[in-house]
Amino acid sequence: MSRYVEVCFETPNDATYFYRLPEGFPEEVVGGMRVRAPLGPRSADGYLLRLVPEAEVREEMGRKIAKKDRGAKSGSKKKEQRPSRRVLQEELFAAPERPGREPAQANEERADPLESLRDVVGPRDEEPYLNERMVELARWMSGRYAASLGESLGALLPAPVKKHTRPEKIRYAELAVPAGEAASLAGKLAPRAPQQALILETLVECGDRLTVGELQLAADVGQSAVRGLASKGHIRIVEEYQQDKVYMGYGAEQTAGFELTDEQRQVVDAILASMEREPGAVHLVRGVTGSGKTEVYIRAAERAVERGCQAIVLLPEISLTPQTCARFRGRFEGLAVLHSHLTAGQRAEEWRRIKAGRAEVIIGARSAVFAPVPRLGLIVVDEEHENSYKQDSPPRYSARAVAVKRAQLEGAVCVLGSATPSLESFHAALSGSYRLHHMEKRVAGRELPFVEIVDTRREFREKRFFVALSQRMRKLLGACLARGESAIMFLNRRGWSTAVICNRCGYVARCQRCDVALVYHRDRNAALCHYCGAEEEPHGSCPDCGKPGLKHIGLGTEKVVEEVKKFFPEARVARLDSDVMSRRTSHAHILSDFREGRLDVLVGTQMVGKGLDFPNVTLVGMVSADTALNLPDFRSAERTFQLISQVAGRAGRGEKGGRVAVQTAMGDHPAVKAATGHDYIEFAGRELDSRREHFWPPFAELVRVVVRGPDAHKVGERARSIAGVIEAAMAELGQSLPGTRSPELLGPAPCPLERLDENWRWHLLLKCPHGDWLKRLLPHVRNATTGRRGKVRAIVDVDPGSML
Repeated sequence: MSRYVEVCFETPNDATYFYRLPEGFPEEVVGGMRVRAPLGPRSADGYLLRLVPEAEVREEMGRKIAKKDRGAKSGSKKKEQRPSRRVLQEELFAAPERPGREPAQANEERADPLESLRDVVGPRDEEPYLNERMVELARWMSGRYAASLGESLGALLPAPVKKHTRPEKIRYAELAVPAGEAASLAGKLAPRAPQQALILETLVECGDRLTVGELQLAADVGQSAVRGLASKGHIRIVEEYQQDKVYMGYGAEQTAGFELTDEQRQVVDAILASMEREPGAVHLVRGVTGSGKTEVYIRAAERAVERGCQAIVLLPEISLTPQTCARFRGRFEGLAVLHSHLTAGQRAEEWRRIKAGRAEVIIGARSAVFAPVPRLGLIVVDEEHENSYKQDSPPRYSARAVAVKRAQLEGAVCVLGSATPSLESFHAALSGSYRLHHMEKRVAGRELPFVEIVDTRREFREKRFFVALSQRMRKLLGACLARGESAIMFLNRRGWSTAVICNRCGYVARCQRCDVALVYHRDRNAALCHYCGAEEEPHGSCPDCGKPGLKHIGLGTEKVVEEVKKFFPEARVARLDSDVMSRRTSHAHILSDFREGRLDVLVGTQMVGKGLDFPNVTLVGMVSADTALNLPDFRSAERTFQLISQVAGRAGRGEKGGRVAVQTAMGDHPAVKAATGHDYIEFAGRELDSRREHFWPPFAELVRVVVRGPDAHKVGERARSIAGVIEAAMAELGQSLPGTRSPELLGPAPCPLERLDENWRWHLLLKCPHGDWLKRLLPHVRNATTGRRGKVRAIVDVDPGSML
């Protein structure tokens, strides 16, 4: 008896297709298993959704055939009304009926619609990669983030796993006989096989085992000699996956026996109680920097493992992974990591280890939320406020929201942690959806660092130009270095200068593909676009007026490094930003050197502002706190507060205490004042009031539609057309949803960054009240934005992370 299945593919549309399972296909059919199936003239990898009853397949196929026939009849009628010259000629010179040929019967029975079905080629993998709970999660993501089910299912699996990438293994040569016997064999082999004798002698001297490369180098022999000795059974060639290499150079920190503070114990007890009696619960831990949130995560993970479950720990930045790995490695034997700095083979092998149940704790970045743990007990989202948890390609999911949903589906507990929680999470906790915990004290009774505002306007009035390090900052840094302590200088801008200008004619070096100024990088002696990657050689004179002497304005991390070296030539300074992370382990080595005291000053971007714990750091200097405040984004104040608070938290984590200096020209701004006072509650209360008044999240659901294309006029037309469809849908739905607040549509208008990568950009914002509005409006939004019109395309971003 034939079996029929429904399959979807990783395409932007929601179409699903029926196929017949061929003979020999595995008896057990699991929803979510990958299959190879014909799609048009080719075959493609798809996802088997379910077994379908024959009656349903027959009915659906019959409906499709009838629809096709109606279309064909409609087309034929049009041809009859206006016959073409070719049709008239065919009718005039038509061949007569062949003798014995019966005319077609109008009531001729049609062929069985099931005969048109094609067979699945076969399963794509040796065993199903996804289970029913993960398929349900993908369905939720598809509905929540306006993505197709195929795109959502595709996001659950890393590309190396889909491609069956094998891990890179190291080949070892080891003795297959005792060392004494090997020495005797070497003496016997020396007259007729001197190279094989050298191999045995080298292995005996070096401890029975070497990599094949090391052995060939040490014994000065070729591969044939190694193979020959292995064929005789005197040595073995073993291939092994190097698990330690995924930890990026960090060892294991032994932190067992650490005594919890009262605040930590209360939070841990509450989380453990939820594991026993409240599956699916969400805990928001608002703990000041240095309050010991990582230890809370570890204790909760230990309890999950004791119950036979696994734990997933998400981190926002790859730079935090080595240090966190080190802490967890000291407490758990089965640890796996998933992040973008692994090779394809390492990523695939870690994924397989997790699926096989050989990992107790999984640590990783955003996509690790989909780790295939057999039995999930705990999901931790550290620094849950970070925008890096937001995916910027379909499906545009938030890993924080996915973690909460997955915990609910699998009966696990979700823990969100941050010193500066997102206002969405904090509001959910205040309203009772999440359990809220406060940790107001640092461990060991340490005090939060004193934060000092350095007013850059005063120095500008005195010197008539801005400097990277103010006099006050230099004084504090000099005192810190004189005491033999370490410092972090933070600036969230890469490069040497943020713009290249001509003071005479006003020329600004701009990207020819984007509507942004080029950033000069002195290390590469090039002006770069940080959006499309375009690169230009620096001009000796102004391209417009021809005058020499172009000026470099603005600050980047390269310039800050040079300033520190200029004023403190004896200091050992390093820079940590994405420009210096060319090798997979480069940031781990820099952080290790800083931690071990081989560096005095670390200059970096946001990588150095989160989660890092260096006891000898007593000074943190924020070179400019104003970069985010003036952005056209309703979250600009929130992000400024979070950034200052997180950067300040790197100071004073040891017994020596610490100090923070914040250079700003906007020291009176409420976000800056609240951050310098470590007052999250005051800031959150003020900002929530403002959000409520202006109907922004968390008091509204936000959808951003971005239209882009090479023709500015067509982009604007498409944006206005989409806005018209949404307005019509809002008016229609308003009749069926009376008594509720109506949505608001802002725009369409050009994006703040109007042109990127040779594409003009317009956007519109849809603000919906909580409830049914978004669920019922989103299909209309998606229908209006599906497909291209020429080269113009539109994307839908639910819960957008940026307004730029």
